[in-house]
Amino acid sequence: MKRFSYGERDYTFGQVMLSLRITMGLRDDLARPHPRFFRYRDWMIDVIVDFSNRYFATLRDYARGRPVPESWRIAYDEDMHGDTSGGQDVLLASNAHTQHDLPYIYADMGMRTRRGASRKHDHDGVNEVNNRVFDGLESYYAAHYDQQFTWIHMTSPLDHIGTLEMVKGWREGAWRNAERLMNARSASERRQVEQSIDVTANVWADMIRSGAVPGYRAQRDAYCRSKHRHP
Repeated sequence: MKRFSYGERDYTFGQVMLSLRITMGLRDDLARPHPRFFRYRDWMIDVIVDFSNRYFATLRDYARGRPVPESWRIAYDEDMHGDTSGGQDVLLASNAHTQHDLPYIYADMGMRTRRGASRKHDHDGVNEVNNRVFDGLESYYAAHYDQQFTWIHMTSPLDHIGTLEMVKGWREGAWRNAERLMNARSASERRQVEQSIDVTANVWADMIRSGAVPGYRAQRDAYCRSKHRHP
C-alpha cells in the first residue's frame, strides 16, 4: 500500500475538495422545488452518485497499489511526488474524471428517457454549475494549496475563461464518446472506442504535466504546510 506523506495527503484532499464543491453546487440546484438547470432529477442524482463512487474507488485502488487508468495514474503520481502546480493538479484530475470516466457513466445510466427524449439538457446544465462554483474553488485553493491560484484569479481572467471552456469541451467530448460506446455494434468496435477514450485522456494528462517547473513541489510543500497545521 502506498503511504501518503503530509503534502501528498493534502494535495490529494485538494482533488477530493474539487469534487465535493462541484457536487454541493449540483445538490443545491437539485434540491430546489424547480431546479434551474436540470429536468431529470433522479437520473442526474444517479449520475452524481456513480461519478463520486468511481472517483473514490479509483483513489482506493491507487493507494493499495492496484492498476488504475493511465490518466489517473499520472494524476496521482504527480500528487505523490511531482512538481506540478495546483492548477495542473486540478486539471489532471478533471481530465481523468471527465474524459476517461464520464463516458462510461453516461453509457451505463442511459442517455435517453424511456420515451426517447435526450438527457443532454441536464449534461449541459452541469456546465452552468461549474461556472458558478469555479470562483470559490480558485479562492479556496489559493488559500490552502498553492499561491499561484491567487495570481491566476487576480491577473489572468482569460485563463479563468479558457479553463472553463476547455473543461466544457472535455464534457462535450465525453457525451459524444458515451454515444459511441452505446452505439458500438460489436465487442471489437466497443474496444476501439475504449482505446480512443484512453488515448485522448492520456495525451491530455501528458500535456498538462509537461509544464511542471522542476523544484516547484518544495515551494508548494512549504506553503501548504503553513496553511495546514496538524498535531
